[in-house]
Amino acid sequence: MLEEESHKHSFYFFLSFLFFLIIFPSNVFSIYDQVIYDGWVLSGSYLNLSNEQYRVIYVKNTNSTVVYFPGGISAVISPTNKSCSKEWLYSVCQTNQKFERAGYDVLPTVNDPNINVSLYLQINSSNVSLSIEKNISNILYVGDSIEIETIIKKKGSNSLYEISNISFVDLFSSDFDIFIVKGCNLRNEKLVFASEKISNIHKCVFKISPKKSLNFTNNITLKYDLFGKEEIIQKSYNIEVLDLPFTIKKSIEKTKKIGEVFQGNISIKALNNFIVKNISFDLPGSVKLINSTFEVNNLELDNSKIYQFTFNNTKTGNLSINYSVLYTYSNKDFIYDSTFLIKSIEIPFMIQLLNRENISILRLNNPTENSFSNILIISNNDSFELDHLGPNKFHEFETYLKNITKINYSYNTIYGEKINRYLDLVAKKEENSPVVSFKKNKFNLDIKINFDILIYIGVGILGALIIFKLSTFFKSKKSKLDKEIEKIRKKKL
Repeated sequence: MLEEESHKHSFYFFLSFLFFLIIFPSNVFSIYDQVIYDGWVLSGSYLNLSNEQYRVIYVKNTNSTVVYFPGGISAVISPTNKSCSKEWLYSVCQTNQKFERAGYDVLPTVNDPNINVSLYLQINSSNVSLSIEKNISNILYVGDSIEIETIIKKKGSNSLYEISNISFVDLFSSDFDIFIVKGCNLRNEKLVFASEKISNIHKCVFKISPKKSLNFTNNITLKYDLFGKEEIIQKSYNIEVLDLPFTIKKSIEKTKKIGEVFQGNISIKALNNFIVKNISFDLPGSVKLINSTFEVNNLELDNSKIYQFTFNNTKTGNLSINYSVLYTYSNKDFIYDSTFLIKSIEIPFMIQLLNRENISILRLNNPTENSFSNILIISNNDSFELDHLGPNKFHEFETYLKNITKINYSYNTIYGEKINRYLDLVAKKEENSPVVSFKKNKFNLDIKINFDILIYIGVGILGALIIFKLSTFFKSKKSKLDKEIEKIRKKKL
């Protein structure tokens, strides 16, 4: 029974496969799907197909046909009257042959050098290949930022295996800045891409900015294996880089506290007549353009214009801000891109570990005008939490920590940014002097109450008063005595 079932399954599989072949003819699966020639050809003659030359030769001794393809590839068709051969990109089939002498048919066995042999051939080619396209202008200006897109396309059959070992090189020089690279890698002045396989379309996108005026030849090379044979595509693009019609300078305040305003300007001086059409900024999410003095300007030779702007940033750290100047020169639009850096800092609250008599105090002191929230301090197996610490405020936690210890802490800034830090704390004995934080003409006095200290202070003040009174008393007594002596002197005189 099992054997019968096995045979049944095999039979059904065969029928399914046969049906599949009927519905989908074999030429669908063939990669040689491009007919480039179908007809009679005289032995020894040349075929010019798509600007490429093919030659066909009949070999009488072996009753075989040799077809020479472009690129040094050849295929030999066996002596049978109807046979095919496949070589690299090509498939050739011979379906008929004729032997003629003086316009009359003769037998193939006739030995006469004047016999003309005609062969009926169908030559197919695979249209599988890679192509490369690149958008780049042949005229650029110094400092312009131009986006370049290079596209590698797969053409022909959808087979996954005929193309492999793909490598691409796009060569520039040190006279260009190259940045914002996607889909390929930047190695020195080369854009490179390498892969064993490739999808139908692959894009390499990047920006270049010429540093100086020059004439430059940009060379690209695409290599790949097609059915095991290396194919090479090379292209060159001539680029002329001209001097900018202006000079440009930028200035901005480099460092500010979070929330404070950055002030900057862009100064443009015309070296030729041109039009400034727009200045735009590419801002990170935490940066907001508050104000800008931009307006469209026709700048003539030696004229200058200063565009002012202000930013507000609510995130700490270094930030890169890109700006673009859209201008028209010689009736063409160009874009000049550049970048400047800003840094926002924050003065955080202070954390101290103080030894106070028999206890230790973890003290959070905020001498700033900012608030902090969601404070979490972790040390060893202990943790401390505080929802809010306002401006010029402090908060204390009792702890058993008495020595040097490392803590990790986090908090949210007033703008909601979460900050993570670590700190090595050194325990200190609490000083008796009060902590005073000044704010313009006002101050807050933070005094730690200690009754022994108060007694000492009271005794000191009382002693000072007694000394002051005694000195005043003796001084007055001395003054009266001096007056009496002066009277006696006057009487004697």
